[in-house]
Amino acid sequence: MNNRHAVFLDHPSLDLGDLDLSGLQACFSDLQLCEQTTAQNVIERLQGAQVAISNKIVLDADTLAACPELKLILVSATGTNNVDLAAARAHGITVSNCQGYGTPSVAQHTLMLLLNLATRLQDYQRDMAAGKWQEARQFCLLDHPIVELQGKTLGLLGHGELGSAVARLAEAFGMRVLLGAIPGRPARADRVPLDELLAQIDALTLHCPLNEHTRDLIGARELALLKPGALVVNTARGGLINEQALADALRSGHLGGAATDVLSVEPPANGNPLLAGDIPRLIVTPHNAWGSREARQRIVGQLAENARGFLAVPRCGSSVDRLRPFFKELTMDPRSEVLLRQPELFQGNLLLVGLPADDLLGRLPNAHGWCWHAGDQAALDARFPERSAFGVNVPERAFDAAVIFLPKSKDLTDYLLNAVAARLPGAELFLVGEKKAVSKAPPSSWSRSANRASWITRGIASCGKSPWSMHRRPLNSKAWHRCSRCRWPRAR
Repeated sequence: MNNRHAVFLDHPSLDLGDLDLSGLQACFSDLQLCEQTTAQNVIERLQGAQVAISNKIVLDADTLAACPELKLILVSATGTNNVDLAAARAHGITVSNCQGYGTPSVAQHTLMLLLNLATRLQDYQRDMAAGKWQEARQFCLLDHPIVELQGKTLGLLGHGELGSAVARLAEAFGMRVLLGAIPGRPARADRVPLDELLAQIDALTLHCPLNEHTRDLIGARELALLKPGALVVNTARGGLINEQALADALRSGHLGGAATDVLSVEPPANGNPLLAGDIPRLIVTPHNAWGSREARQRIVGQLAENARGFLAVPRCGSSVDRLRPFFKELTMDPRSEVLLRQPELFQGNLLLVGLPADDLLGRLPNAHGWCWHAGDQAALDARFPERSAFGVNVPERAFDAAVIFLPKSKDLTDYLLNAVAARLPGAELFLVGEKKAVSKAPPSSWSRSANRASWITRGIASCGKSPWSMHRRPLNSKAWHRCSRCRWPRAR
């Protein structure tokens, strides 16, 4: 990234002096690392910068308006709630985040908390510090009940990349894993309704996002449904569990223990119900489950990849780009740019599933959008009310092809693949996203049909050397060769 000045506004939030930043520094002509940035000096530090890197520093509408040279915001985390996305879009600023970097670290932290609760480690540590073992009349202390995980039932709320990793670790300890249904998501045969799940399990772990459907997902009523002595672990978001209700359930003795790595407000400068000193069998860790050195180094790698990908994506020169004068100029998602570089793929009516909230519908007048994210819904409905659909059902109209922007969740990916294939038999299907988000085999609904020899699909997956590169192949084809730019196969 030549002649680009970048500013990392809260560098110590990621790097403790133990990371290799050379790959990130190579992306810019100059990278300024700031020890601490406040609301009072953030605008000053971003003057003249084309790229801002932020973990939690707020970049609001006023800040973005005062930084006319800013073109790219790299968020060194998954959540982008510290950035005014609408203002960024209005100013033509691209925002990129990081995903999937902390799965091994958070998964092992989850099991660590569960094992600590099951073995009552904290209680025995306190007894040791108080000298109780030294005073014991026998060789051991067994004052606190210890339970084995083997044979117990674990309930998971959230079975994406992280939830799946936790499930594998739990199964290695001999636990039986049940998956719970999450409000606001389509019903699935392999998901147990929440009330039924809580009554069956010995331990509960949470791995789902915080939104209007999941805030206070576990409250006093839900905690009362758990078996006496059940264990609860939350390494997702603090607002998923009602903190006062959890404190009360522990004080009453109904729960066998609870552990959380997250609180509703962080840092808890003004206190929190779970920080009271009289709550038994509770472990609170300071939102550090993600913070292994390996995970933080992966973030550095993703920041560099996003930076390289931003400038590597050329502006569209295809015939589709002739529509540009008729629509408001918006910053395009790199995935959208990849599609627009190959307009010949999209003949006839096209369904865009989970599309980015950019000008993609404007560039493709024969396309209709279908999404479920509230923010994207509002943006698309305001500009394309006749060509936008929302909810969990595939739009009821005829389409010749569909493009699915793959979500991070494999559960949602599988649902979308099956729903689109069932609704549009015989249509061409294109996938945009990370290769690992795609199932290893096509869904069973993609089997041969009477009116078509087989479903023809083309996958568009990201290349580790160039984000959002296109790699296409028929899923039922065995004609492969290696991509010259990366280690993934690509169709002949």
